[in-house]
Amino acid sequence: NKVNYEFLENYTTGFDKFKDYLDGKEDGIKKDVKWASKICGIDEKMIKNLAEIFYDNPTMIMSGWGMQRAHYGEQPHWMLVTLASMIGQIGTKGGGFGLSYHYSNGGVPTCKGGVIGGINAGS
Repeated sequence: NKVNYEFLENYTTGFDKFKDYLDGKEDGIKKDVKWASKICGIDEKMIKNLAEIFYDNPTMIMSGWGMQRAHYGEQPHWMLVTLASMIGQIGTKGGGFGLSYHYSNGGVPTCKGGVIGGINAGS
C-alpha cells in the first residue's frame, strides 16, 4: 500500500484505471502480495520488505532488453516506469528508471579500459 499519490496526481495520467486492475475490479483477481508471491516464487515477507526499501529510499529501477524478447515483452518495461511513478522516484536524486544503459553508452568505456565488443549481426 505504499503509493505516492501526490506524484501520480501531479505527473501522470491513468493511474485510476491501473489501480482498478490491481484491485481486480474486472477479472476478480486482486494483485496483492499473496498473488505476487504465488506467481514469482518469492516469499511474501521479502516482497513487502523490498516494497518498503523501494518506497523509503532513492531507488533506480533498471533493466536490460532480454525480457522484451518474449510474447508481451514490452510490458515489463512499462511496469518499470509505472513502479517508479507509483513510488514517486522519477526526477529524484538516485531514483527513477533506466532501460539498457550498458548498451547505450558503449559498455561504460573508461580511460584505462576498452569498449566491450557487441554481438556481430552477421555479414
